[in-house]
Amino acid sequence: MTRTLAALLMTYFLVTACRPARPSVAKWCPPSNDSLAGWWTGNAGEYGSPPGIQLRRDSTIVIAHGGGRGGPSRWIYSPTTCELAFTLVRLDSVSVTAFRYEEASGQVARFDSAGERVVLILSRDPPRFFFNGSYFQRR
Repeated sequence: MTRTLAALLMTYFLVTACRPARPSVAKWCPPSNDSLAGWWTGNAGEYGSPPGIQLRRDSTIVIAHGGGRGGPSRWIYSPTTCELAFTLVRLDSVSVTAFRYEEASGQVARFDSAGERVVLILSRDPPRFFFNGSYFQRR
């Protein structure tokens, strides 16, 4: 019994020690919502046009050349926790799987499929965030 337990513990420690570490990201913590409002441009999309996201001051979101899975409808930013969160619409099983993968790989901070919400990681140099397969930077 103790040998089996020792073997299980050794296997567990070896597996956890061999996992790649999440890359360290320099976080960006803007002082207010106004610092985030405006147009953000992503990497070139499938058809060559880069996706764009406009974060409006009334907390709504406009998508240009994008959409796709789990489109965002509203955004909220908390200066105390430095968290930018999107409320999502059009979530299907493919969207949920993709967002869970992005959460597990450290590209997004948290994903809540029941609440249809994703918390993004704000990084600096340059200021950007990752969403829906693209890094978005200020236009």
